Amino acid sequence: MRRITLLPFAATALCAALALSPAANAQSTTLGQLKSVVYSGEQAVTALPSGPTVRPVDAADFRQHWDRDLVTTNVFRFQRQGFNACLRVPDTVGANQIAAVAVASCSGTRAHWRRTFSPGTGDLYVNVATGHRMAPVLYFGDTVQDTIAAVPGSIVMNPPFLNWTFEAL
Repeated sequence: MRRITLLPFAATALCAALALSPAANAQSTTLGQLKSVVYSGEQAVTALPSGPTVRPVDAADFRQHWDRDLVTTNVFRFQRQGFNACLRVPDTVGANQIAAVAVASCSGTRAHWRRTFSPGTGDLYVNVATGHRMAPVLYFGDTVQDTIAAVPGSIVMNPPFLNWTFEAL
């Protein structure tokens, strides 16, 4: 009679269980508020039906709650807490266009922002796919674009105008 050893089967089952465990696939996520340095940290990114904008800081306002997910070293995704929607450069925006940042799908590199250290307070967030920089509400002459903007890297804007702080809640 031939004896069958269970050790190879047990090792395979253990490896499969570890690969499927949440800890094995966990990303670093922090809940917080994304605040504009140009507004002295008094304004935070707020998700409105018309798009993301800045409004006075209110830690109790769930529309200002963002999960900052670490994708890779210094690259983050800002996901609206409780929703599968992230701050992203829309797919139709070219590299040299100024456009509103959207709260949309979290998939793809257009929802990835590289944190770049910048002079002064806060950090600069640069879109991995397009090179756009995240900017607060912009004024064009007498009109206001009341959404967070994606500004091409070719447009010169001095820090700290484009700097942001992320403060954990």
